[in-house]
Amino acid sequence: METKEHYMSTDEKFEITKSPIRLQEIISKVEYPGAGAVLLFAGTVREWTHGKRTNFLSYEGYKPMALKELQRIADRVSAQWPGVDLAITHRLGDLAIGDVSVAIAVASPHRPQAYAASRFAIEELKRTIPIWKKEIYDDGIEWIEGCQIHETAWMEPNTNMEKHPHTNWDPQERYARQIRFPAIGDQGQNLLSQSRIAIVGVGALGGATANHLARSGVGFIRIIDRDVVVVSNLQRQTLFHERDAALGLPKAIAAKTHLEQINSSIKIEAMAQDLNAKNAEALLSDVDLILDGNDNFSTRYLINEVSQKHDIPWIYGAIVGDVGETSTFLPGQGPCFACLHPQLPEPGMLPTCETAGIIGPIVQLVASYQGAEAMKLLTKQFGKIRKSLLHLEMWDNFTQQEIKLPINSSCRVCGEGHFPYLQGEEGDSVTLLCGRDTVQVHPKETKKLDLNLLAKELSPLGSVRLSPYFLQFKKDPYQISIFPDGRVLVHGTSEESVARVLYSQYLGG
Repeated sequence: METKEHYMSTDEKFEITKSPIRLQEIISKVEYPGAGAVLLFAGTVREWTHGKRTNFLSYEGYKPMALKELQRIADRVSAQWPGVDLAITHRLGDLAIGDVSVAIAVASPHRPQAYAASRFAIEELKRTIPIWKKEIYDDGIEWIEGCQIHETAWMEPNTNMEKHPHTNWDPQERYARQIRFPAIGDQGQNLLSQSRIAIVGVGALGGATANHLARSGVGFIRIIDRDVVVVSNLQRQTLFHERDAALGLPKAIAAKTHLEQINSSIKIEAMAQDLNAKNAEALLSDVDLILDGNDNFSTRYLINEVSQKHDIPWIYGAIVGDVGETSTFLPGQGPCFACLHPQLPEPGMLPTCETAGIIGPIVQLVASYQGAEAMKLLTKQFGKIRKSLLHLEMWDNFTQQEIKLPINSSCRVCGEGHFPYLQGEEGDSVTLLCGRDTVQVHPKETKKLDLNLLAKELSPLGSVRLSPYFLQFKKDPYQISIFPDGRVLVHGTSEESVARVLYSQYLGG
């Protein structure tokens, strides 16, 4: 059951809420006549953390998965300590000093079982629940992750295994083969270790590129992704595992965990967010290079405008079916992405992974080109950078085509210095329709869609019903209503990020 403030299980014993936690209410959920012990654990916001004064805390979480994890903890408790009952409530949002952030109530026929079950629930909650804490101090902000995703919920934990501390590997040994490559050497490796990059979208292409660059020793990698891992991703998104899909983990968080296991000596920052006009500059303007791993044009226009405005190079990449493209854009030294694509393609006019499918090898090929170009840029070997668009086709006799990109002197972005996507003049807007479990996605500009053509594209993927007024596409558990002016209603969710993902999957965007 979900409301504006609460998200709880069907039996209401497990709750994620933005409202203050009432401790007696939590206790009342587990009390029963046969209980010989009722324990309550309440985690509160403290003023001092590691010698720093805390102003307040802010919690964010992935609510559907959090509820599943709370239920899993309860199931484990019931199996291990029969007769023990459990209730857990966790708060989200901003919490002041002294506020209760989490409450765990345990009722048991006997005290020892109550103590043991309570301790187990507390440790499991810290280990697996996808809730992240932001600590706001007098002198800055720090994100604290609430779960160690590499120890997954559906695997039996080894309670005797101690966590191995990060090992300080000798960089000369770790990167020995790369350093021996004459074009990199010690100087290039040092430059890589000092570099900061952002990867927008960490699915198939972004995940493969992140893997290359984390292994190469890029010092700081910020991952930005709004989606979660599902089983259909695993065919081509090689950074993720079955356990990530089983838990529906946010891609940014799962990617961070796996990359940190690959290279613990670099800094990985995970941002499980939708890149938009409000946050694009904050997320992208402090890096040396931006890499494109996303699947929609609106986001690429945003990246391009940040690139031009802040003089930051970026590497475009796109894949669908057996086809891939990539190009490097250097502000002031050639055309920009808006020169290549002056106008946003009409929804449904370009194939997507949903409509045309995709094979894994094209992902790795384009990611390899992106990774190599990134290493050239970060080691300041600008003369080696490809100045053209690379177009690849793999299936019918492998073809590779270099396409020169002319500068468009009348380009509104690199020619006129106008940034319509950053300024919110273009791109789509997303609105939650009150009380309807529906999100509206509305392009800034009115479109004129060919609903008949779109119906043919979508009919193999789900149920399609076409009327003179709109097209209705059903793909459980969602229903999408598409109107001729480009407006879309996504029914079955109140999450804006979910609506944006579905819009991109089925209409291109």
